[in-house]
Amino acid sequence: INQTKTWPQAQTYCRERYTDLATVFDTEDMNRLVNTAQDSTGGVTQKAWIGLHDNLTSWRWSSSDSLYYRGVEGDYRNWDNGQPDNFLGDQMCVKMWSGGVWEDSRCFLQNPFICYDGLSSNRFIDRNMNDKKHCVITGKHLHIQWHLPASTHTDGC
Repeated sequence: INQTKTWPQAQTYCRERYTDLATVFDTEDMNRLVNTAQDSTGGVTQKAWIGLHDNLTSWRWSSSDSLYYRGVEGDYRNWDNGQPDNFLGDQMCVKMWSGGVWEDSRCFLQNPFICYDGLSSNRFIDRNMNDKKHCVITGKHLHIQWHLPASTHTDGC
């Protein structure tokens, strides 16, 4: 299944199948996520929804998993230069580029997305090259699923 979703659709998808959209607690999580993203895209610059959104008063992670936050709201941010800029006043959701920087964006736009599974000790990337191929990478915290348009895929893992 080659798919992109709006931020709310991606959040629903991730919550139904995993834990939530990706939440980045610290630099270690960010580095792991960036390395996985770069591996999964074969060097193609991609953007994908993560779980950060603006609730009108502050940027918040969509996950309410207190174990993941380790008792505090995650304050880690990795904004690109000039971000967030809330261009036209309606950029309330966040996408991450495969290089790791974040930008705010309109929530109704269709983008690939990243899920995490708080219950799994493994993470994997479903590159959706077709219905049968996927790559599995061991790690912790993040269960990462890139849903990319077919034109961005290359064969092999």
